[in-house]
Amino acid sequence: MKVILEASLFDQDPSRTFDLLTLIHLGFEGRHFVIPEPLVDTRVSSWLAARAPAESACCQFAFDAAVIELSRLQFEFSVRVRLGQSPPSLQQNELTLSLPDALVFLRLAFRVLLEDETRDGNFVLAVAKPEWRNRLLDMKAKGWLRFEHGGGITRMLETVRQCIGDLLSRMTIWVLFDSDSLAPHRPSQQAMDLINICTRGINYHCLERRAVENYIPLLALGHWAEQKRQFEAHTRRFHAFRRMEESSRFHYNLKRGFQGDSARHDLKNVGGLYASLSNQDIQALHHGFGDHIADLFAWYNLDTWEWWMSTGRERDEGGRMIQALFSKL
Repeated sequence: MKVILEASLFDQDPSRTFDLLTLIHLGFEGRHFVIPEPLVDTRVSSWLAARAPAESACCQFAFDAAVIELSRLQFEFSVRVRLGQSPPSLQQNELTLSLPDALVFLRLAFRVLLEDETRDGNFVLAVAKPEWRNRLLDMKAKGWLRFEHGGGITRMLETVRQCIGDLLSRMTIWVLFDSDSLAPHRPSQQAMDLINICTRGINYHCLERRAVENYIPLLALGHWAEQKRQFEAHTRRFHAFRRMEESSRFHYNLKRGFQGDSARHDLKNVGGLYASLSNQDIQALHHGFGDHIADLFAWYNLDTWEWWMSTGRERDEGGRMIQALFSKL
């Protein structure tokens, strides 16, 4: 996060020295981008001069690093730390905190709430470009970020409701969930319920395609089909899937196929989405690719993964999603 330390915090009151050093250390280690405002101020320079040489150099390094990063990155959200004991307040995209509140808030782990921690966590890492993926993995390893198991949309609704009433909780959570849509722009009722509650102050991303598995690169899915024991059936299903129009692939039930949707109460939303499919392809796609097909996202470490990703459009939305996440971290 972008963290602004108002210059009034740097007057010569020694009682704040340790707390300020703690916050600045978060910038030194790369957890946040910490910068005084104004950047050039006698109170800040005097405070730095009163520190031991090594200590002052580390603080200046944190400020300089923040200036560089903030010049190349855009942050939709910032934290302002102000002198006094005022309660937390949010104005547009800036959260204003007292120094004690900032010490608590800025050391909290950022929560990425997912329907399934493993499956969806791998999806987030797989659609991220390598440099962003490495940053996420580093933050996760250091405890700065946590992929949290939501247990499906119904339980996620309850988790989000618990966060709504607490400003600091709302600012440290980002929610990702499937649209479960049978056709473009037709999220399921459960997804709409979660969207509606998130719009009350929770940062979120509802997938534009049906589910995470609809973002598996075609080449990765083809490679998987070729490796399966039932090679002919899986390959026939894959080629039928590949012949689909793009919008159809984005909303097909990859796990359980057409059979898996037969009991959906909103089946009418499908409309003519699959009208161009031949009877032979419809038969091949009657069953899907299995409940564990999203496990393919664990392949993001393969040398071929970036090539597979570059052949499709998975990063169109994926890139926007990852940028939105990083703008809140």
